Amino acid sequence: MRLLPRRYRFAAAVLTARLLRRYIRHTPHYAAQRPLMLDTAADIALYVVLAQLAKRGVALDPRLRFDTDDLAAALRSGRGVLIVGTHNFLGRLLAGYLLRNGHNPMVISKWLTKPFFSTTTDRTLLKPSPTYLLTVRNELRNGGLVCAMLDRYDPTERRVRRFDTAEGPLYISDVPIRVARLAGATILFVAAHAAEEGEIAFDIQTATSEEVVEELVAFVAKHKAIAARS
Repeated sequence: MRLLPRRYRFAAAVLTARLLRRYIRHTPHYAAQRPLMLDTAADIALYVVLAQLAKRGVALDPRLRFDTDDLAAALRSGRGVLIVGTHNFLGRLLAGYLLRNGHNPMVISKWLTKPFFSTTTDRTLLKPSPTYLLTVRNELRNGGLVCAMLDRYDPTERRVRRFDTAEGPLYISDVPIRVARLAGATILFVAAHAAEEGEIAFDIQTATSEEVVEELVAFVAKHKAIAARS
């Protein structure tokens, strides 16, 4: 892949993912992620290819499509912004996009070491700790940008709420949302899927109701249904 000019690499990654999709169904990535119904088979295949390229240091420019103007509007507002979603594979590319376009998001994550296809600093990744919510609150009050994945796999984890969807139970940690509301921040929901046009299509929606968590669950349920139909 390094032998290709950079402008052709993402298209080549998309083609590789399509050719390997039937084989990727037998990988641990697929076995772990597909039952969650957060991603289509095409999403998982593309993510596996992109993850391998990122691991090997291959630079490329993912083609992202935003189906709403909500992200741009929130970034222009001057208010703090909390972007939340699930462990949807392709949604993880949003942090790299933000970094490449001059923003400096704080990403809450136990496991990530570096957002895909971007440079990063120690400040970018925030691991949960006894005081991390204070850091999040201050970042949002100061007009900063924070990204978090709120779904959980362990229903016994503290501060986790259960919601039933057509594709099974969904466990959500709503603490970052409560902190964002106290800080007066804009809250955005995010999900992404591989599009037939060879792009990654992002659906980003602004929270508008007082019942933000329930609104998030409805958003996630919509995308779980998309994954279930694929």
